Amino acid sequence: MQQKSETAEPQPLLSRLPALVAAVIIVGVAIGAAAGLLTLMLYGIEHLALGYVESTHESGPFNVPPLRRAISVERRRHHLVAAAHTQHKGAVRQKSRKW
Repeated sequence: MQQKSETAEPQPLLSRLPALVAAVIIVGVAIGAAAGLLTLMLYGIEHLALGYVESTHESGPFNVPPLRRAISVERRRHHLVAAAHTQHKGAVRQKSRKW
């Protein structure tokens, strides 16, 4: 009787090529869709925070009143500080439970 070898022979590159091409195409489409959704989300946030919509005539929120820009930055900073504080309180609670 012949025994099969324990190590499988590597498949030739040409037999794996269609699977590789399909994987690259699928990953590329997924990355493109995610990038498009991220762009739409950022445009929405920009519109809500600054009331600004990018166009060919205005490439940035340069005509947005400074007070509105300051408020949008301050609100974001406030949310970040609140989130960090909440995380810190949760970590302290978990630490005190271990003792």
